[in-house]
Amino acid sequence: MRQKYDAVPDWSDADQLEMVPASQPSAGQGRRRAPKRRKLSFAKLCIICGLGFCCLQFGKQFVQFQQIQAEVAYFEQVKQDKLDKQKELEETKALLDDPSYIERVAREHLGFVYEGETLVLPGKTVDDDIPEYNPNIKAGDLH
Repeated sequence: MRQKYDAVPDWSDADQLEMVPASQPSAGQGRRRAPKRRKLSFAKLCIICGLGFCCLQFGKQFVQFQQIQAEVAYFEQVKQDKLDKQKELEETKALLDDPSYIERVAREHLGFVYEGETLVLPGKTVDDDIPEYNPNIKAGDLH
């Protein structure tokens, strides 16, 4: 049994204190045993392994879910791009059905004219051949 000491010994008079040899424990007191190490039972080990397995499976499914969400976002963006392209093509188709647009394209790009009209093309101006007015022409290039 432990003894409690209320007063703290005064160690300043250490030379006056007597040293008493430690007494042998009596038959009722044995050596204090170190605390026993707790053993991991089979049931606890199974529970820990089961929880670890569940966490691992949950992690895998979470990663797959994130990948699927990224793919969905990508394909939604592709769908929106295709819808925009479709709208643009429908507007172009509507223009191609307009007779005034077809006439303008035929006149500007293909050079078509009605009967009795004379095609006049823009030509070079006189200033284009003078080196002072056109810095791209060198004096040696003129005839």
